[in-house]
Amino acid sequence: MRRFLLAAILLPIIAGAQEAPPPAKLALHPATISAVIGRHNLTYLGEGDSALTFDLYQSRRRQGAQPVFIVFNVIGRGFKDDPLNSGWARLAAAEGFAGIVYQVPDESRAVASFDALLAHLRRNAIRLGIQSDSIVVWAGSTNARIALPTAEDASRTTIRALLLYYGAGSSPSWRRDLPVLVVRAGLDQPLLQRLQIAMIDSMISRNLPVTLINHPHATHPFEDQQFDATSREIMRQTFAFAHTALLGTSRGALEDGALAANTAAALLREEWPTAVAGYQELHRQHPDDFNLTQRLGDALLGARRFSESGAAYDSALAQGSWRRVELALGAIAAYGQAGDLDRTRTWLDRIPPSWESERILSRIGAAASVPQIRELILQRTPR
Repeated sequence: MRRFLLAAILLPIIAGAQEAPPPAKLALHPATISAVIGRHNLTYLGEGDSALTFDLYQSRRRQGAQPVFIVFNVIGRGFKDDPLNSGWARLAAAEGFAGIVYQVPDESRAVASFDALLAHLRRNAIRLGIQSDSIVVWAGSTNARIALPTAEDASRTTIRALLLYYGAGSSPSWRRDLPVLVVRAGLDQPLLQRLQIAMIDSMISRNLPVTLINHPHATHPFEDQQFDATSREIMRQTFAFAHTALLGTSRGALEDGALAANTAAALLREEWPTAVAGYQELHRQHPDDFNLTQRLGDALLGARRFSESGAAYDSALAQGSWRRVELALGAIAAYGQAGDLDRTRTWLDRIPPSWESERILSRIGAAASVPQIRELILQRTPR
């Protein structure tokens, strides 16, 4: 990150005085990289001295239009010529993409500049030999902070995957159709690591399509410093992830599973009205799925619709669910709080005899504080 900031300060001063340094050789250096050529300082916005430019890397061996791999920039004009950044763009070209690294004026105009770049690519897709509707964004370090909410914005549907290296961010909105890969450097500073953990927790709690790769002995950055097998393998996995995200079958699967994923997230986050509505619809679509029936019971229990919840657990059992203990714990909580002690006893008898009373009470949540339920359970004699 220190190198990025230094480049942002110095390169505008020496612009035009010398050619940009060549792209860095990275830990992953396939033989196909020898066929990569670059077109430099292509204007995407403005003109003259104020023009913003980009470099485009492509393979001589390419056939047809290629998906686009953009190295996201919030640093400034000098970012484009940093060897690590151009190294990623060149490597992307060797891996079957059109690799792009570009300029922005400064952080305050980074998103507007990125959108201008996307618009330019869309207008000139045929001439450039690219698929402007199939874009992968790679963002490292501080760039991830703005890349995340930018890519997660539902209006930018041409972004098909986001790759975050040793960075963190947050977003006011999230896309269920955007696979995100997070690569963590295990030797990074603790503050950044805590921010990454918070980001990943936020995404996991929403049941979003996020994948984490931890490089336990990596520095920040590691691609041009640690030429070991782990670094190479993680970079290979990065491109495999990106290619898979662009497949129509992968995108279709995410779209098909969106309702189930969103509903499960609502259940986890205790957003009961959303969870109930979602599982009611999923149950309507798949009435014989005992897993969905049980989850409907869980959502109704959270929503304090106790009798309906108990009935859902009854149905899941009748449908052949093998999760009998889970069902029993839910049904005890539901029927107990509904005041139906007969059905509560029936379900309590389905708990394995070896379960002690305190173990049962610890698994039924708020229902454990209801006197009638507690008394029933404490009267039970485990064997």
